[in-house]
Amino acid sequence: MQERARFPGFLDHPDIYATSCRYWQELLKEAGPDWQTPWLKTCFMNGEPFMDGNPIASAIHRRTRRGIRIIQEPLAGSSTISAWFDRFDADGPEEVLELVIVLSATERTLKEAAKLVQEWLGGKDRDRLEDLMKALR
Repeated sequence: MQERARFPGFLDHPDIYATSCRYWQELLKEAGPDWQTPWLKTCFMNGEPFMDGNPIASAIHRRTRRGIRIIQEPLAGSSTISAWFDRFDADGPEEVLELVIVLSATERTLKEAAKLVQEWLGGKDRDRLEDLMKALR
C-alpha cells in the first residue's frame, strides 16, 4: 500500500512549505531554551524562503556543539528516510557535530524522524543514535 505524503507539493506552494516548516520548528522547540532554532539559514536576505527543503529546519546547542539539520524531499514512489552524522565547519573554530536527517514526509517517516530528533536533542550519545539509524535501513 502506497504511503500518503504529508505536506504534498510543499516545494511548489509557499503556504504548504510554511506549514511544513512550522511542524519541524515546533518539534525542535520541544528541546528547550538551550537549543537555538533556526541555526542554518533558510531564507534569502529579503526574507523569501529558499523553498528547497535543505534545510527545512535546524537547531544548534552552542555549549555542546551539537546540531541538527532536517532536509525534506518530495515523495517519489515509496517513502524514504536516512540519517547520518556530519561535522559542520570541520576542524574550524566553530566545529559542530550535526545529525542530518533526510526524508520524504509520510506518517511513518515523520515518526521515525521525531524519535531521532528527540533522542539527539535530549542528549543521547552518538552510539545510541547510530543504533536507531541502522534500524532505518
